Amino acid sequence: GLALGSGYRRGASISSGADGDVFRAVAELPQDGSLEVAIKHMRLTSANIQRHAVQELSAVFHARRRYAEEIGAAHSAGHPNLVEYLDWFAGSGGAEREIFLVMELCDFTIGDMIFATAAMRSQYERRCLDVLRSKQGVGRSGAARSWASAAAAVPAAGGDPELYRFTEREMVNILYHMLSALAFLNRCGILHRDIKSENMLWSRSRGFEGCYKLADFG
Repeated sequence: GLALGSGYRRGASISSGADGDVFRAVAELPQDGSLEVAIKHMRLTSANIQRHAVQELSAVFHARRRYAEEIGAAHSAGHPNLVEYLDWFAGSGGAEREIFLVMELCDFTIGDMIFATAAMRSQYERRCLDVLRSKQGVGRSGAARSWASAAAAVPAAGGDPELYRFTEREMVNILYHMLSALAFLNRCGILHRDIKSENMLWSRSRGFEGCYKLADFG
């Protein structure tokens, strides 16, 4: 990958936004080898974006310091339900033109899950319709009466509809983690102004079950 300076090597793109891009990178650590991270590249092309960058930098490291004070651990990585910010550095054009924010690499966003489950659900419903048509023809009245039997036939072939939606337990899990993050930010005096599925990420950093984390709260 492309060397970025400050000990990071750029990898594949993750996402793009109005004020910058997020991509994978490898941090080259002198003692511990290497670490996969995510880096947000912010191009400071306007006064508004510059203000947002300053707010984000200030907020993330203020929140990290406050959490370390709360739990009495000076080297804490921060609240477990906030994406961990590890470092930042200026681009070749200087801090007035571009900056890079180094974050922990999470596995996926809630937005990714919604898109994937919706696509799978659509495929499942098409299979149900195919089964229905093969049994009853394409008539609407016959379709209405036999939809349940067609739906019951599809799971036998591996199309369990329960796989294509969030379970109640998982929804409670998401809400608990997000509310925990927001309550902490409130204690810090930080207002998150962009709560959406793309800023809710899942990470396996807390063991087998993993946890949900809130990002982009500058």
